[in-house]
Amino acid sequence: MLKAGVRRLLERGRISAIAATLLLATAPLKLLQANGPGATITAVNEITSVNPVQLEIVGTNLTGTHYCGAPSVSLGGTALTVLSFTATQVAVLVPDAIANSAGTYRLVLTPCDGGNPYYGGQSLNAVFFAVIGAQGSPGPTGTAGPTGPTGATGPAGATGAAGVAGASGPTGPTGPTGPTGVTGATGAAGVAGAAGPTGPTGPTGPTGATGATGAAGVAGAAGPTGPTGPTGPTGPTGVTGAQGPAGAAGQAGPTGPTGPTGPTGPTGP
Repeated sequence: MLKAGVRRLLERGRISAIAATLLLATAPLKLLQANGPGATITAVNEITSVNPVQLEIVGTNLTGTHYCGAPSVSLGGTALTVLSFTATQVAVLVPDAIANSAGTYRLVLTPCDGGNPYYGGQSLNAVFFAVIGAQGSPGPTGTAGPTGPTGATGPAGATGAAGVAGASGPTGPTGPTGPTGVTGATGAAGVAGAAGPTGPTGPTGPTGATGATGAAGVAGAAGPTGPTGPTGPTGPTGVTGAQGPAGAAGQAGPTGPTGPTGPTGPTGP
């Protein structure tokens, strides 16, 4: 994909042949394509501290979805020897012909079950464009451009319509009856008054007629229950009490019984 993009730019005359060569030679180790489902390559690292040169391929599902064995790896159409492999890392040898020719090469990793009719070919190839050989040092950092002007403040948005008032909640239940108050103390007895003189006995009056019993009055309606008052604020947390003294050490347990004597070892020469 990288080489095809550079080729199109060359055809349109937007870059020179020299610039195209530098673009390919200095391309970073970046994932350009990874088919799925199956293996995915996230990085390819060239290891030049060993001879021959090796490549470290990093990714996921590199051994396929069935973990049936080592994957197949090719670089620029040349099959590479796999040194070691796990599901996330594969090490391969790089032929001297490629290691000594700096450039960008198309690396294709095929899991062991990729394209295999026995497994149904569930794991597709993972493709990566790796840079082989020494790369030039990065160029100097360009001068920062001037800060652009601050944009105008946008108009304030319209105030949203007020929401509909919620319905009143139901009246809370009547609270429990409070406890009966303490009976007050009996007052002191008053001073007895002096006995008055006995008056004359009056004549007995006639017995009056018994009056009719009046009708019972209508019971008054119960008044509405008042609203429940708000909950008071939570009081502050009390301070942690001091740690109590350590308990006394327990008595030592009784000595266990003596174990049986072991057998006598063989006599030395």
